[in-house]
Amino acid sequence: MRFLERATTGLESWFVRIAGLTLVAMMLITVTNMVLRKLGMPFGAVAEVVGWLAALTVAFSLSYSQFRKAHISIEILVDRFPAKVQAAFSSVTGVLALGMFSIAAYQLFAYGAQLMESGQVAESLRIPFYPVVIAVGVGVSLFCVRLLVELLDDLRGVVGK
Repeated sequence: MRFLERATTGLESWFVRIAGLTLVAMMLITVTNMVLRKLGMPFGAVAEVVGWLAALTVAFSLSYSQFRKAHISIEILVDRFPAKVQAAFSSVTGVLALGMFSIAAYQLFAYGAQLMESGQVAESLRIPFYPVVIAVGVGVSLFCVRLLVELLDDLRGVVGK
């Protein structure tokens, strides 16, 4: 269990760094295009590239955000219950979240494989974008591993060990 947690934390630190780089790239591309537009020389496909970078930024930062508890949670009611009830509630929501995001990761990989087989390319740039879809699937998969680690911790809290 601890190995899985350490491995996940290590991967998260790399993924969040990549997410930071994609965020900076989005900003640089957008600002550069705004300046060039004022000079009458904008470049095309900015929306396409920024969209891909945004998807990577979100997917690669999901797991780290979950680890840091940066997501929105409403605890006003749950905080009033004993620790075991809180852990049980967290376990149920953890199972639901893990199920939903596991399906999402699977579908992303399946869609990426479908795009690769069909040879579909981006509309403006004419380059394949299945690597982005598969990379988003990897980010969501890491998020699923983080959810699993937290679910196992919550189940330990329910059992009382």
